[in-house]
Amino acid sequence: MTDILYPVSHMLRNAIVSRATEEVRVPNVHDWMSRVSLGLLGHAGLGHSFDNFEDDVPDPYNEAFTTFLTVNRRIAALTLSIGKLSHIFPKWLLWRILRATPQADVRRLV
Repeated sequence: MTDILYPVSHMLRNAIVSRATEEVRVPNVHDWMSRVSLGLLGHAGLGHSFDNFEDDVPDPYNEAFTTFLTVNRRIAALTLSIGKLSHIFPKWLLWRILRATPQADVRRLV
């Protein structure tokens, strides 16, 4: 397990140290932990590094993951009820309702 954790943690350390010499004094910990989480999952589960931590170029998988979690947190009640409604209504009807909903977060997730 350490052969998975150490490379990602060393990349994180090097990236933070390189930015500490710049004018940024307080790192955005939430952003870094999001990137590390995806890096560890990609490294451990898929054998692929989604982020090299050096560039600030957003990774499409990281953006999709962050968007999904952010939007899903805002519409948690709907997310929980969709599972139950899927046993009652056909899938095509639920998709049509979700696409027609006025809430932008729902349309963004669909």
